[in-house]
Amino acid sequence: MRIGVMLLLFCAFVYATEVFAPIEEVQTYDKAKVRLRQKLFYDPLLSKDKTLSCFSCHNVYGAERKPVSDGVDGAKGTFNSPSVFNAKFNFYQFWDARAKDLHEQLDGPIHSDVEMASSAELIEKRLKNSREYVELFAKVYGKPPSYALLKDAIVAFEKTLVTPALFDAYLKGEKALTPEQKKGLEIFKSYGCVSCHNGKNLGGNSLQEFGVVIPRKFDDNTTGKVLKVPSLRNVTQTAPYFHDGSEENLSEAVRKMGYHNLGTILSEEEIAHIIAFLKTLEGRLPATWTPDE
Repeated sequence: MRIGVMLLLFCAFVYATEVFAPIEEVQTYDKAKVRLRQKLFYDPLLSKDKTLSCFSCHNVYGAERKPVSDGVDGAKGTFNSPSVFNAKFNFYQFWDARAKDLHEQLDGPIHSDVEMASSAELIEKRLKNSREYVELFAKVYGKPPSYALLKDAIVAFEKTLVTPALFDAYLKGEKALTPEQKKGLEIFKSYGCVSCHNGKNLGGNSLQEFGVVIPRKFDDNTTGKVLKVPSLRNVTQTAPYFHDGSEENLSEAVRKMGYHNLGTILSEEEIAHIIAFLKTLEGRLPATWTPDE
């Protein structure tokens, strides 16, 4: 066992034990702007062949049920699509944290050859050729459609996708957890899960090695991948798990994380308690998620 790594994990655990923070539902927003934002998020005109929208890869609690996404012309992505819910709380975007914010993140799938394979020029041309979009952009921005304004609109929409849950009410002292949920939280803290899964998103705020204690080999025969710690919000609804979507079962995902990143073999009872706690992070679908007809 790596003594230095274990010491680092212990220190992080000590400082992070009580650094959860509640989130609040977004209640105030401009309905005209949200309608435009929603329409763009669900519209396949953003992709080169008009077959994919943002929703195509973020369709179940803002995530996707497939291990990796399908791109244009049958291309396959390399990472599992993370949820866009609560993404505004992440310190960086993408599994490898290559985007500093949601604006920069949006360029990724739009321009990627294995995703939408599109361009700013093509999208802007399509928007300007649409009478509906010309009218909507004029109403919302007072300007003709443009790629920059499209990004602004989609990002503004994504920032409304916040899902407060029972755990937030508990953090604010408004509701109590059941004995099983509370036991799961205690186990979550005592084993050091909280050293990486903390803050508003219970994750999304640091980069960590997958297999920091007991290395894990991946399909490409590599070990020691350093990735953004995923948020645990709505984790009960966003299978499959891990950056490669390699685990469908949440109990097994918890077991593997305990083994590889904490060097611990969790019992079935402990896993059940942890999952009971994780269910307190399951929030309501945001009011803006379903587009207005």
